Amino acid sequence: MRLLSTPILISLASLLLINPVAALPTNESVIISTTNSTKSTLEARAIKKQTQCFTEGALFPIVDLQSYATQLKTNEFDKLLFIPHGRYLNGVHGRLKVCAYNAFDKENTSVMNGVVASALHKIMDKCCDTKEPMCMGGYAQEKGQPTLYVDFVTRSSSETCNKPYD
Repeated sequence: MRLLSTPILISLASLLLINPVAALPTNESVIISTTNSTKSTLEARAIKKQTQCFTEGALFPIVDLQSYATQLKTNEFDKLLFIPHGRYLNGVHGRLKVCAYNAFDKENTSVMNGVVASALHKIMDKCCDTKEPMCMGGYAQEKGQPTLYVDFVTRSSSETCNKPYD
């Protein structure tokens, strides 16, 4: 199944004016994408995916993933990331791109940055060999608020963050 998306590029500052909770911290722009999701809310709520690793694509430095996860966990743990229904956010840290997806078609969700850090650590632990300097990334799920699953994807900043279930 292919999901259609229409990206809208906005600056992080204008995102924060629209929404008082924090977006993925980045010195880059944030992209919000509207998708035509065919999953029902109840169906999407019931799906729990395992952490998976990518087997093809561009590599990014593991140090970018480690430093971003540490930044979120130590400096910005309690800040909220708001993700509207049927949309995704992405941020760039060095050569790492992190995307957060809300696949629910009718419910908004939010996650604390500490939850984002937890997803990044899951991906790092399963998909990145810390003896190697580069990683291909993967995806993991964490629970948002109230109890909706959020998909997190790590890729090279030169690639798009396709949804894990595309």
